Amino acid sequence: MARTARTLGFSVPPELADEIERLAAERVHAQLWAGLARSRTPVPAHGLWIAATCIAHGRTLVTTNERDFARIPGLSFEVWG
Repeated sequence: MARTARTLGFSVPPELADEIERLAAERVHAQLWAGLARSRTPVPAHGLWIAATCIAHGRTLVTTNERDFARIPGLSFEVWG
């Protein structure tokens, strides 16, 4: 899980909390994109944002698209349907 103000245990003003959470997903997205680009592993752009958000927030993704999401390291997902 990405290290955010919430996981580090200090408080931030409410108006900054959403921004900090968004930045966590952006950092994960950049790391995933760079790694996948190096390995020449194609993943659709929108799927990569969804995966990065799930990883940053420690969530499991529920999908019917196993093929694309199985390529993303560190992503916890379940295939439904």
